[in-house]
Amino acid sequence: MNSFKISWADTLWAVRNLILTVTPSWLLKFYRKMRAKPQRFKDVNLEVIRDFFDFKVIDFKYIDTTYQYDLKWDWWSRVYEYELVLNKLRELNCLPNSLVHNTCWGFQGCHVLFKTELEAVYSQVVNSDLLPSNIANTVTHDLRESCPDEWLGKFDFVINVSTIEEIKYPHTKIIENLLEMLKVGGFLIATFDLPGLQLEMVEKLFGRKIQLVSNPVTGRTSPYRMDQFDYLKVGYFVIQKL
Repeated sequence: MNSFKISWADTLWAVRNLILTVTPSWLLKFYRKMRAKPQRFKDVNLEVIRDFFDFKVIDFKYIDTTYQYDLKWDWWSRVYEYELVLNKLRELNCLPNSLVHNTCWGFQGCHVLFKTELEAVYSQVVNSDLLPSNIANTVTHDLRESCPDEWLGKFDFVINVSTIEEIKYPHTKIIENLLEMLKVGGFLIATFDLPGLQLEMVEKLFGRKIQLVSNPVTGRTSPYRMDQFDYLKVGYFVIQKL
């Protein structure tokens, strides 16, 4: 059953990439902007913001082309994002036995490579995704739902790489669902594309504007150049649960 599902997931991924390749960038940009409209899920976002966990914003900014990258990650934004996440884990003193949850991990290519590298450094990693996989040490979980009881307040670090903006749901609620998995003092490290993230609502939640950079990474400015994504920029945030 799992092999059928992963085969279906691979097919879905291939079709998605084909659509992205053949669709004009202006149309993709228009679609992204429509999805990220500030009024989208506005009422629910505001309700979530009014009754939110205590947390501290460590970083909230665009990724600059001067940041460390590695072309082995094989995607315009991933060449920066995965390097940034690994560096942040080291900077925040993630220990070999720290509990790490790699959410929305993916299921092929650079996703598997990142999962493998993460597990080579940290011995207690959970990898979850909406789609099932027959790859070892993976489980299914939908970030639109609260986490299972056994994950509440469990992890030292929770990671989410470039997925929040893809979920058709109030993004502040997704962030809340990610934070509930953390121990007090734990860190959430997330990256995202813009347009895509419900930025106005996330800025309201964080109480600050996203920090600008001189040379933001786009599909055109990335060393792994993919011009069809020249309309996208990539950002990240790190927040600590208090």
